[in-house]
Amino acid sequence: MTIATRNRFITVSVLFSILAVLASGTIVVRLLLDNTPPDPALFRRSTLAGLHELYPPYNHLPVLFSIVLFPFISLSGLLYILFGFEKTQSTEITFFATGILALSLESVRLLVPLYELWNHSSFYLLAITRVIIFSRIFVVLSFLCSILIATIQTAAQQIAGTIFILMFIAFSLANRIPLNTETISVLYVLQFGHEGMLYLVLALFGLTAILSYFFQGKTRGIPEYYGAGTGGGTFLCGYALLLISDAWLILAAGSILFVFGIRAYLRNMHRYYMWQ
Repeated sequence: MTIATRNRFITVSVLFSILAVLASGTIVVRLLLDNTPPDPALFRRSTLAGLHELYPPYNHLPVLFSIVLFPFISLSGLLYILFGFEKTQSTEITFFATGILALSLESVRLLVPLYELWNHSSFYLLAITRVIIFSRIFVVLSFLCSILIATIQTAAQQIAGTIFILMFIAFSLANRIPLNTETISVLYVLQFGHEGMLYLVLALFGLTAILSYFFQGKTRGIPEYYGAGTGGGTFLCGYALLLISDAWLILAAGSILFVFGIRAYLRNMHRYYMWQ
C-alpha cells in the first residue's frame, strides 16, 4: 500500500467518522429530549462485573455518552493521523488507523433505543450485535498486527491483504459467538460464559501487542516503542471501561485512559518517524 493510497483510505475513513458523529449526536439529542423514560432493562449491567455491589451508582446517561464518544474519538484520531503522518510510510499507523475507524461502529448501538428494536423482529437486533462484536475483535487484532507486521521487511506490500484477512477473521468470529437473545441491552451481553471468554482472549491479544512493542523497542533500539506500547495499553484499558460504562465514575476513568492512550501512542510513533 503506497502513501497516497493510505491517505485516500484515511480520508474516506474521516468522512465515514463524520457521518457517524452527526448521526450518533443527533440520536442522543433526540433520546435526551424524549419525554418517555428509558426502559431500565435496556441499560442493564454487563455480567463481566459479577460483583454489582462494588459498582458506582448506576445511571443510563453514561451509557449513551460513552457510545457517542467513540465516533468523536475516532474522528479526532483519524484527523491526527491524516495530517501528522501525511508523508510517512508507517505500517504501524496504517493498522492502528483501521482499528480507530472500527471504533465508529460502536455508535450503531444507539439504534436499539431509538427504534425500540425489542418490540420488533430480533433480526435487526442480532445484526447490530454482530457488527459490535466484529468491531471489538477487529480493534484489538489491528493493534496486535500493527507491531507484528511492522517487523516484516515487505510489510508495505502486504498491508491491504492483511487487513482483509483481519476483517475476515473478525467477521467469522462475530458470526460464531453465541449471543444472548433473552437479554436486550445496549451493553450487548453475550451468552453466559462466552462473554468472559471472548474478552479474556482479546485481553491476551492486547497484552501480546504491548509486550511485542516493548520487545521490539529493546531489540531494535527504538525507545519510542516503549511509549507506544504503554499508550496502546492505556488505550485498551480505557476502551474496556467505556464498553461497560454505566456510571459517571466509570465513564470519566474510561474516557481519560482512552483519550490519553491514543494520544500517547500517536505522539510516540510520530516522534519515531520524524527522525527516519
